[in-house]
Amino acid sequence: MQIMVCLKKILDPEVPPRDFRLKKGEMAPATEGIPLVMSSFDQNALEVGLQLREKLAGATVTAVTVGPEDSEDVLRKALAVKADRAVRVPLEQDSKLAGGIVAGLLAGAAKQLGADLVICGRQAGDWDGSQVGLILTEALGWPLVNLVMGIEPGSSGLVLRRELDEGYEVIEGNSPLVAVVTNHETNVLRIAKVKDTMAAMRKKIELFDVVDSAAVELQGGRIELVSLEIPVKEANCEMITGENGGEKADNLVKRLLELKVL
Repeated sequence: MQIMVCLKKILDPEVPPRDFRLKKGEMAPATEGIPLVMSSFDQNALEVGLQLREKLAGATVTAVTVGPEDSEDVLRKALAVKADRAVRVPLEQDSKLAGGIVAGLLAGAAKQLGADLVICGRQAGDWDGSQVGLILTEALGWPLVNLVMGIEPGSSGLVLRRELDEGYEVIEGNSPLVAVVTNHETNVLRIAKVKDTMAAMRKKIELFDVVDSAAVELQGGRIELVSLEIPVKEANCEMITGENGGEKADNLVKRLLELKVL
């Protein structure tokens, strides 16, 4: 079975808000001095794919991303945790692409790869769009199972555990299939060994040119970003004085009344 896992490189969500900046004159975040990492839900998707491969004889895991050359870092990480192959769909304007366009390119990569199962993260950790996996399944014309916690081989296909508000449900499905994975304590991405991380730096990353075959218009898309700005929050600090606690409390109440807070 050919298992394809879709990955995205994003700004580290753990970066303090005060360090978030926008590129001058552009509607895009500045990346200078800020770590770039694999989207957290994509990490869950990768772990689900690796766990399935370990239980399914002959299965392979291929990590795929859409973007410029510097997006290959996430593919190197996938190789470090023992993904079998890494594929990049070269595209320079990845940060400005709508989810539908990315889904079309990934669908083209899945066809070229001959994938039987495509696994995506529930949403990207930067825009939180939750679109790519759902549009991808339509582009491929495959069935979809959403909010998947884990996948195992079954007697006649695949067994998928799907998250519900209270518990989970078990679904049986046959390939080809798209699974959109959510986070769970059982699919936290494993830690790569140092030697495997070093070996991943020397492994080949394949390039798939699927722009023409994917039949997508790179400048199009149904969603247009018209404005992006960092909200400015003003804060004022005023010291309340008094000879003792009672006087300070009285002065505080008076000031709050003046400000019409009370």
